[in-house]
Amino acid sequence: MGEEGATTVPQDTEKPGEAKEELPAPVKPVTQAPVQLSFQPGATCGGSAGSGRRFLAWNEHGCLKLCPRRVQVDYFKCRDRSAPRELPSFEGLEFGALGPNFCALSSARKVLLHLATPFLSSRACFEHELPFMERVEALAVGSFVAVFVSPQRLLRIFSTSFLPVAVLAMCGDCVAMVGSDERLFVVLQRCRGRRRENQLHFVLLDVEKGSRIAGGPLPLSPASTLRWIGFEGARPLALDSAGQVRALHGPGWVPVAQLSPHQWPVEADGKVLRCLEAKNGEVRVGAAKRLSSVALQAPFESFVPLAALDRDRAARKAALRVFEEQVKAKESELALDVARHFLAEVPAETLQAIAEKASGSMGGEGGMEHHGTQKAESCWALFHEVKPMGKCEVQPGPKRAPFISRREVFSPLRAGKVSRSQRICSAAMALALFGQDDKPKWFLDDLKKQPKSLTSTTCEMQIMGSQEALTMPIQQSTTVHELKMYIAMKMGIDPGSLTFVMKQGCSWRVQADNEEAARKVFVKGIRSFSRERHVWPNPIAIIGTGHAGLRQAMWFIKNQEFNFVVYDRKDLVGGTSWIDQANETSKLQTELGTYHLQYDEDNPVPKNMSTWPSTAELLQHFREVAEEYGVMPYTKMCTNVKEMTIKVGTKQEQQAEMAQKGQSWVTQTYSLLLEPTDGTGDGRGDRIGETGEPCYQADHSAVIMYPGNLTLPKRTELKGEDTFEGPISYAIMNDFDYKAVTGKRVGILGHGAFAVENLRTCLEYSCSKAYMICRRKNLACPRVVSWYINQSVHPINGPLTMKSFLPAYNLLGFDPWTYYAVMSNDKRTTVTIAQKSRFGIGDVYFLAVSMGICEVIEEDIKRVSPNAIHMQSGKKAEVDVILKLYGFNGNFEVDRLMNVKTMTGYWVDEDFRRYLIAEPIGVNATNFGGTSFSPGVRVWVDYVAYFLWYPKDWPGLRDCGLLPRHSAEPEADRPAYVVDARHGTQTSMGCSAGVPALGERHANLNALKRQKQLECHPTRKYLEECRTEWEEYGKKFKALGAPKDCPPYPYTYKIVENLLAENEADAASKMR
Repeated sequence: MGEEGATTVPQDTEKPGEAKEELPAPVKPVTQAPVQLSFQPGATCGGSAGSGRRFLAWNEHGCLKLCPRRVQVDYFKCRDRSAPRELPSFEGLEFGALGPNFCALSSARKVLLHLATPFLSSRACFEHELPFMERVEALAVGSFVAVFVSPQRLLRIFSTSFLPVAVLAMCGDCVAMVGSDERLFVVLQRCRGRRRENQLHFVLLDVEKGSRIAGGPLPLSPASTLRWIGFEGARPLALDSAGQVRALHGPGWVPVAQLSPHQWPVEADGKVLRCLEAKNGEVRVGAAKRLSSVALQAPFESFVPLAALDRDRAARKAALRVFEEQVKAKESELALDVARHFLAEVPAETLQAIAEKASGSMGGEGGMEHHGTQKAESCWALFHEVKPMGKCEVQPGPKRAPFISRREVFSPLRAGKVSRSQRICSAAMALALFGQDDKPKWFLDDLKKQPKSLTSTTCEMQIMGSQEALTMPIQQSTTVHELKMYIAMKMGIDPGSLTFVMKQGCSWRVQADNEEAARKVFVKGIRSFSRERHVWPNPIAIIGTGHAGLRQAMWFIKNQEFNFVVYDRKDLVGGTSWIDQANETSKLQTELGTYHLQYDEDNPVPKNMSTWPSTAELLQHFREVAEEYGVMPYTKMCTNVKEMTIKVGTKQEQQAEMAQKGQSWVTQTYSLLLEPTDGTGDGRGDRIGETGEPCYQADHSAVIMYPGNLTLPKRTELKGEDTFEGPISYAIMNDFDYKAVTGKRVGILGHGAFAVENLRTCLEYSCSKAYMICRRKNLACPRVVSWYINQSVHPINGPLTMKSFLPAYNLLGFDPWTYYAVMSNDKRTTVTIAQKSRFGIGDVYFLAVSMGICEVIEEDIKRVSPNAIHMQSGKKAEVDVILKLYGFNGNFEVDRLMNVKTMTGYWVDEDFRRYLIAEPIGVNATNFGGTSFSPGVRVWVDYVAYFLWYPKDWPGLRDCGLLPRHSAEPEADRPAYVVDARHGTQTSMGCSAGVPALGERHANLNALKRQKQLECHPTRKYLEECRTEWEEYGKKFKALGAPKDCPPYPYTYKIVENLLAENEADAASKMR
């Protein structure tokens, strides 16, 4: 081999007559900066774990010492400090952080907090296990919060009891992090391209307010790395490997000390940096007396609020010039006014030096005159009595005013238009005083004089280097910061990564965040305004071909997501509810306009179906739509999902995955054990329809299951029912022949939605009398009220909903305000309806009770005799048939299949790839926006698809604390996946609030609901259909022997018109 940099040319490649190619000169090797590694401030590297010679943390608050099988905690400043405390160690203990009130210990997956002062909480220790995809990469504590960094570049902030406080995104990998009181100092590394240069940036945060105080590049000495960070008071310090200690001073970093290689800093307190002694680069921990002290140089004579110094540096220079002028002019009073009102943050020595210099220049040969010295000393003495006025914090968003405003303040002084004393005082007050929201008074004054323009205009944003552009309507005063925040919200990125560039004349200029956005800007930092979807290596599994399962498949196809497969044990689509639970006479209770499979923004409403279609019509509808919209090629019918196994990749695969993307999403798969069936299984799971063919496995990247919650009937044994001479049935899965009720007296036990539906069925089969026996009545809903709620853009408030019930309930003589489910104030201006059953929707219930062919008995059942049901009060109802219609329970087999421990929203165990949802049970609301199924399904299918496409948005929603949780309740025979209406409402609200992009995607769905409803069911046409049905049933009931005549239909067009007007007026009043 030749010398370094030389190139050897093979001899056989040289051709005769050709000149030799001149070899390049040797190149000197380039010295590259060492790679910056992450570290934990205050931790020593000497000694092995458990040797008793390693400190996890050491600062001004105390120290954490790692000993064999324990951690020794010593709080230096704790009021009840008696002796070091001992905490049990745990496997993988790696990080430690110490604050004034508590300490934190952490492994990669576990965090433990120990409170120094027991009076802060009833518990002294709190533990928190992190989810599988999370791990701690850095740890810090403040006064009352703990902060750790996750692999997704997120700062997760918790209280001392592990309640989530905030989640902040970072724009780089965390190198080190340290807290002090409410401040957090974070150092990040931004490595761009293939170069591994140390591009360190810092961010100083106010954790309590969630605001950014300062940030920017962190300077280091040449060819050095960062060794330590800390605080001196409220000021950040940084030490590099060259021994240079820098402090953040105003807009930049200034050197304040130089350490030798054998000094290792552990704390800074009172202008002194205390260090441990190191030998051969290794820290040797000994007694405290071996700590050495290094004095910190200026600017530590007084604390200068960072944000104020950076914000008002130009005004401060002007005030210093005025101060110097007044000292030269021997105007000590005016100089003191300036110092008192504005220069209180400037170091005293600086003012004294200026005063002495100015006074000295006025003296004779002997130097400074005595009179000037006295004035300088009085300036310096009075300065120590002056305190800074107002807060000096930088809040989110642009708050700087143009410097011209400050110059104009001082220009009249120089022109001599007003008295110097008056102008200096007013100038100082204008610059120093703060107004509302911690904004400077001069900022508010300028805003009053020059208010923001509200003129409408547009801004064209074009991707730099691309033809893709986005035109947005904005106001003239819209700032660059506001546009960046909008794009960041839409794209799920850090707004700090965006840069706006505008053309100015023949050159280009970067727009600052506080500038008004130009009419055309070029955006750097993104490749497209459309987010890039995550691509999964295995198909997404959908279990169930009911309404929700088919709708999920249609949503994937519409959005060009074809990597999925749908499983169902049946041979035909339709789902458990309509194939198994419904009988031949069952009908849709709500209206077709808000219950059809193609319910969507772009699909038409069905025109070939009745307003309340039957079971046969709906099943035919499902099959036709599934064929028309191309779902069937993605389905595997006659396939039962028997087991699911979560397969996790090897540790090496997970580490490689996390290192690249921050999450082990690809290495975790779900293996489904699939069993062929003959398509005849039932919804209860009692009979699967096995064919005897062998089972097989299929791997999937996500599993979505829509089991339906109408699965198993609630079973109750009645005393003496074995003596009853007639049939007793739960009337489910066609196991009861309704011809048996013809001419018979029927006892319907229950008062929920299923009981109301069966009342209609029994009367259609010409029963002579029906008794609805229940412990308490649930609210039933007339057809017009259901239509009224489903057509609303703005939800119907509780009092108006109750008012809409009254025309129907007045026929029965029932007062709905007295029902157990209705809770209101004395004036009935606020109402909450909370009942375990859904609304039974239909007019037959009200007509049958009003005509006397149905009797509602609100009592407990005592026993059953051969031909009657006896109540506790002694009353009895003579019946020939008993139908037990107490409702349904969920199936625990669903929890087992999906490996459910806890439902977080609609997700299993905080895993966004396992989605399990059944329609929430019951009613719990103060406002009512719908009684039908399709509008809710439209949102549900988007929830799961969104996070599968953009998985980086899931941790923010998961950790924000807005999603409700539910575990199985075996004593109530209620699986974890069966959630109530409150759980569903909280989940919807949490998703919209936690992920603004989801809230925006669903913002216009209420208007869509109204459009679909009125397109299918115009007001007059719908009322006429309801009236016609009412009269037809009235004739039938009279023929069956109803004791009363059919009353007129209780709802008229005038009543409906007034209800619509009241809802619009209520919505308008709330928008004012």
